Amino acid sequence: MMNAADVFVYPSQRAKYWAEQFGFSIPEALSCGLRVITTKSGAIPEFFGKYVHLIEPKNSEQLA
Repeated sequence: MMNAADVFVYPSQRAKYWAEQFGFSIPEALSCGLRVITTKSGAIPEFFGKYVHLIEPKNSEQLA
């Protein structure tokens, strides 16, 4: 399915006791050559910050 896409959107957001540490679907999308839009949540910026477009969590204007 990813090979048929142009972009991958991964809008993760922090919960009260949990934050995304490492989303396996992000490297899968990158390996398919997709542009990735994801949020500054948990460890996502640390692992993928220079490879993805980062937006603020819960910011629908940036996501659009």
